[in-house]
Amino acid sequence: MVLSQILKTAVADGRLGRNAAAGIKLPPEHSREMRFLTADEVLKIADAVEPFYRPMVLTAAYVGLRWGELTGLALTSVDPLRKTIRVDRQLQDINGAMTFTPPKTKSGIRTVSVPGTLIDILAPHFATPQVQSSGLAFPSVRGMPLRSPSFRREWLRAVKTAGFEGFVFHELRHTSAALAIQQGAHPMAIKERLGHASITTTLDRYGGLFPSLDEQLAAGLDDILAESLAS
Repeated sequence: MVLSQILKTAVADGRLGRNAAAGIKLPPEHSREMRFLTADEVLKIADAVEPFYRPMVLTAAYVGLRWGELTGLALTSVDPLRKTIRVDRQLQDINGAMTFTPPKTKSGIRTVSVPGTLIDILAPHFATPQVQSSGLAFPSVRGMPLRSPSFRREWLRAVKTAGFEGFVFHELRHTSAALAIQQGAHPMAIKERLGHASITTTLDRYGGLFPSLDEQLAAGLDDILAESLAS
């Protein structure tokens, strides 16, 4: 990438006739293997983080919102009675300015169900002065829009304390998918919950977590065959 830019500049200056690196695609980098936490491990990190951020960490792990969706979530988008969260915007740092933008894709606009126990945890958090004054479900401890660099130091401290050094915040979203799959969630349910644009994305990322689906299908067909033969 750096070499291509140098050659491009040389062409623009008239020092070269053409950029020999133009159009050459580099081989894809090996993606980092995703890590998933168990429910007990999630709690270890949640208990290690600054208490004000504990509800946000649990929401990331049990609802699966992206970082920008969490930090951009309006307090009014959470319905405690219906136990739902309406995702219709995200917060991004654009040229140093915190800006609300639509979700990454049209599928990102969604309503997600929230576990009742998590609603109970969120209730006192939403009553704090920082949340009330900001109108954000998950502001900074100072009541301002939460920036990723500002939270990063606290996150690194928490995961190190909990014994999961190297675990990144986005992997709480992967953990949310893994926990849902453990409960027997269908791939389409995971797709809609995470706001993926395509079921292909869901299966590409989490397909390996569905090893028992074919076995369950075979068991169900076995029951049908057995009943048919018996009758």
